[in-house]
Amino acid sequence: MTTTLSTILVSALTSGVVALGIEWLFKPRLEARKERLLELHRKRRAFEAQMASVLVNTAKWAGLGMPDSMSETVAARLADDKETAGRQIEEAAAAMNNELYDVAAAYPTRRIRDIIIRYIFAMWLVQQSDRTQEVKWEIFADLTQAAHTWLFSRAWRVRSRARAMFHLMKALDELSGNGVIKPDTGQIEPDSAHVDS
Repeated sequence: MTTTLSTILVSALTSGVVALGIEWLFKPRLEARKERLLELHRKRRAFEAQMASVLVNTAKWAGLGMPDSMSETVAARLADDKETAGRQIEEAAAAMNNELYDVAAAYPTRRIRDIIIRYIFAMWLVQQSDRTQEVKWEIFADLTQAAHTWLFSRAWRVRSRARAMFHLMKALDELSGNGVIKPDTGQIEPDSAHVDS
């Protein structure tokens, strides 16, 4: 009887010590790590939502002209919608720029973080420039489509993601001074002053 009782007490004491040890020593670290991972994923989802806002609003108004035969009421509604789209694009670009550190920190390698920082800063610089709204939106659409495909496409789309990454890097290089943007189309072309002969 005493052997059985001592065995029960020892096993209860052992399981209690192990449970408390896990609770006090390991669980706080595991919970903190879990919270950090959830926060990183929240930041990535917010970044993707900001990119989606830019893509949707630029796609909606890409190349859409206002016909002359439109009634004033319809023209006013479209003008309001276009103004709302412009405000949403500006808010998304500003939010990306304001959360630059948090967004970049959500990615594992320095190379990825550097490209994301360049993308966000380029978006902010283009927004601050004196280009026309249509040219800005074309640049936003081009940069954001490449960045979104690279960062948020399915993992098995390796070629698409690689092409998008290289396109984004090339566009960012051209925007940073190695190229000029044609005012009539918004396309980036090599600057003859920067091309070696």
